[in-house]
Amino acid sequence: MSERSPNSEDLDLTDPAGYPHWTVITIRCRDEDQLGHVNNSVYSEWFEVARVTLTREVSAAGPDWLVTALARMTINFLGETTWPGEVRVGGRLLGVGNRSFRSAYAVFRDERCLATADCVSVWFDQRSRSSATPPPQVREAMEAELRRTASGARPAR
Repeated sequence: MSERSPNSEDLDLTDPAGYPHWTVITIRCRDEDQLGHVNNSVYSEWFEVARVTLTREVSAAGPDWLVTALARMTINFLGETTWPGEVRVGGRLLGVGNRSFRSAYAVFRDERCLATADCVSVWFDQRSRSSATPPPQVREAMEAELRRTASGARPAR
């Protein structure tokens, strides 16, 4: 990554104060497994919704052929939850590279952190089916978001 959020390695991913972007998700009855709690696989779905939402919020509109693809996601499961109810998923950028970016997420129910995720996503050219360098306005928008996050400013809406 060529540009990172200052001290991104020192962030406490379980602290809701570190997330400027939020997605609310309703827990579905079918999300529960035989153990009577939300299945771990559902957390990856929640992180995906937050990741796509964050990417759309912080990057400038690019060409139609440019999308993002998840390259890596590391999840730390910290607690369980059950249906019914809602969870909030916080998200933030951690770094922006030439063809990829790193982001972090956490699932909260009330004030309890249930899981965290660290993700690497790549910009992807749907025409060539390969990673791509984003147009300058996309990269500049994400770098501006990193600077806003580092300064404690709230995201532009």
